[in-house]
Amino acid sequence: MYKTLSALAIFLAGATASFGQTGKDTSKVLLPKTKQPQKVNSITLHMERMAGIGPDGHTSSFQGTLEHLRKYEGGKLYPVMKNLPTDLTNMQEFCYVLDLAQFTYQGYRAGLCSKEYMESHLSGNKFNLADTVLLSKTPLKCYVSAVTGIRDGKPVYKMDVDNDGDFGNDEYRPVLKDASSEELKVSGSVPVKITYLNNDNKIVDDKQLVFVSPGHGNSAELYFAFPEFNYMRFTYKGKPYLAATTSFRRSGIIVVPDRPYFDRMANLKTIKQGQYISLGDDEFVLSRIINNGNDIVLTGADISGFGDKTIAKADAAKVSTAKKGTKISRQLGYIAPIASGININPAISSTGIVSTAKFKGKYLFIDVWGTYCGPCIAEFPHLKEVYSAFSRKDLEIIGLVDDRAPATTQQIFDKHQLPWANIQIDAKTSQTVGYKDINSYPTTFLLDREGKIIDIDLRGEALMNRLKLLIKGS
Repeated sequence: MYKTLSALAIFLAGATASFGQTGKDTSKVLLPKTKQPQKVNSITLHMERMAGIGPDGHTSSFQGTLEHLRKYEGGKLYPVMKNLPTDLTNMQEFCYVLDLAQFTYQGYRAGLCSKEYMESHLSGNKFNLADTVLLSKTPLKCYVSAVTGIRDGKPVYKMDVDNDGDFGNDEYRPVLKDASSEELKVSGSVPVKITYLNNDNKIVDDKQLVFVSPGHGNSAELYFAFPEFNYMRFTYKGKPYLAATTSFRRSGIIVVPDRPYFDRMANLKTIKQGQYISLGDDEFVLSRIINNGNDIVLTGADISGFGDKTIAKADAAKVSTAKKGTKISRQLGYIAPIASGININPAISSTGIVSTAKFKGKYLFIDVWGTYCGPCIAEFPHLKEVYSAFSRKDLEIIGLVDDRAPATTQQIFDKHQLPWANIQIDAKTSQTVGYKDINSYPTTFLLDREGKIIDIDLRGEALMNRLKLLIKGS
């Protein structure tokens, strides 16, 4: 299923992951059955899967114990495992959900949660409820289960590799600490059986490579990582390109001119569904990432520019006629979506609707943050320093808040006295559709005087230095 590390010459430079691909590309190719090239606007590209660190570098996500999660509404959604170990001390159970929408939906259909909880939970996690029609009515293995503890004085774990709800046939494995190398993460990973609904509405068996590591001095946490990604090489109008998914395969892709290897790519290069891929002077929309990350669908310009061995499927589709440079997308080099709403920061005596559109002619820094995001709040002193270093004719800041606890949010405003307007992302009075799917905080965007995004996720001194170069005489 997986290509080996050596087959694609994965390169590591210190703690920074680099990877490269050499040799023959074995991506499957299915060409339309026609003697003449067809001018169509939608193509599906198939990508090979590889075990290793993807273009987003070493990433992991922590998960609390099932004992903790079951205290809350929705706790019944998690599986009740059979044959829990009896020879472990300090035993803890964990369950990591790979597809939250499918997991919650199938739990609702099984009577494990109410419809109101399902709708609230999915909406709160930026899922479009209309897309439940795309989910499987048959339960899927869309999660992984593990149990940890101490055995013979050493930390160990069991992973339910068959995903059959039973630890009885699973073996103990050592919990590895400080596993920062790619080779160690891959060799220490476990392939877990999962299932997914493919684009033909059929349930498909697959394997998910999973690596676990202990929490930072906290036995009630376990970190999950997924050291695999998909990639392919292709040509467009004679120029070679390389495309690779992020490690959590369905979240986005990165497309760059082909090269023997390249270092970890910054978040600003990640392209998500609905965003644009630029190939020379032409643009394509990443319409969908399907089949568990194995295929990507692009729509846009005439696909005759692609090499014959690239296309897996081609179909006619409507194409945007907007000129390049005027399209709206939350990407580097594109016009930022407009956000507007009522200011909720009491330190600002603004009336009426606050809108990012009103700041054209100035550099605008958009800070997307959440009430319970510690790093977001820790950044406020730096932002206030930046705000005071430049005049209002040159720079403005606006906050978009995932306000999950209004009283707590107001306490934050009172303590930090932010001198710029803030808008609730999910308020009925807010128009923030271009930002509602953001679920990682803080996420920031720096816009030029024309409203085009010129940098993403700048913080601290990096933001100050960037603005000093842009705004002369400061």
